[in-house]
Amino acid sequence: MKNLLISLFIIFCSSCSNDPKTDQVNKKSIDLTINQLNKKNKGIEVKEKVPGYQHHDGLWFAKDKHNTYSDLASYLYNNFIKKNNFKTILELGSGAGSLAYFLRQFDPTLVIVTTDGNKKTYKSPYVKSKHHFIARTDEDLEFVDGNKNRIIFDFVISFEHFEHIQHERFHTVLDNIKKHMNEKTLCFCSAATWGGPGVYEPHCNVKTLSEWENYLTSQGFEILDTKLLTDVPHPFNFTWDRSHKLLFRLFTK
Repeated sequence: MKNLLISLFIIFCSSCSNDPKTDQVNKKSIDLTINQLNKKNKGIEVKEKVPGYQHHDGLWFAKDKHNTYSDLASYLYNNFIKKNNFKTILELGSGAGSLAYFLRQFDPTLVIVTTDGNKKTYKSPYVKSKHHFIARTDEDLEFVDGNKNRIIFDFVISFEHFEHIQHERFHTVLDNIKKHMNEKTLCFCSAATWGGPGVYEPHCNVKTLSEWENYLTSQGFEILDTKLLTDVPHPFNFTWDRSHKLLFRLFTK
């Protein structure tokens, strides 16, 4: 892992320049070898019935919907990634990969691993195939580099995914996050405020903000203040007035 971080640092520094246009020309994408060790975790079959899952979710390949992720990517890049010099990102429930696609437009050297349970997301024109994995987030995940070192990510993101995971299986999602982070890793996620039995069945895990915060705290995370996260753009498929912002990291004494 140390060698990976050193390599990323060298590549990043070699592309530094005072000219933004020159920066963009000099930055080259990283074709890092990444593997997912749990070969039994192969996502969800097309006709498989899983609470919280619906097959059309994540298959938003139309360009007009894809483009709505551009502003959110810009916000994340300028307010989190660039500011903190994040270089490795894990996105859970990435769908068609539109968010990661636009983040790579800002900085091609970003190593972004995307994962989604829908097998057809692999056909999305927006995913980076070598870094996109078909896998359920509520089953064991372990991402390693070419030397079989587990990858620790700087930034973990997941938007409108939490509410689709059954509460009794959600601890596995958090275990997957924990094993790929350290005390410096930051997590920014969202969870829909609406749905549930009799309303919208695919939202099978709907909680109030305080319930989410208490739950995350009980699982060893520290909740960070989101009051300063104002005017965060949103893509076509959710709005912030119907979704919770969750900003957290590992609790350290």
